[in-house]
Amino acid sequence: MKLQVSDVIGPALDWAVAKAAFNCSPTDVSDDICGTWYEGENVGGVYGWGPSTNWFQCGPLLERFRLGIYQAAKWAASADGTPNYSSSFDEESCGSTAPIAVCRAIVREKLGDVVDAPENVAAAVRQ
Repeated sequence: MKLQVSDVIGPALDWAVAKAAFNCSPTDVSDDICGTWYEGENVGGVYGWGPSTNWFQCGPLLERFRLGIYQAAKWAASADGTPNYSSSFDEESCGSTAPIAVCRAIVREKLGDVVDAPENVAAAVRQ
């Protein structure tokens, strides 16, 4: 099912970030793929993968993708790394929190404005 990045939140957004950043599902995100900030959490997959709500997971992604973030009425993130009032901050990469904006910017940069998600992921958006 096709999902608009600007509408994706929660577990569906976390799924999309795993797909965009690591080309895998959240259950396959591991220490080897992500780096040492997950060390010891869960062998065989990151326990509680949720960069859209967890700065310990989102922060390193922010650095890895060299994103710029900015707060006005909403948080915005830019894949070109410019934390300012530029036109690169648009509704597609905005969110009510900085981690949501960062995650949407990563997904948008790697997968585009619309992502093709499995039905179980799409169902999480409709809840």
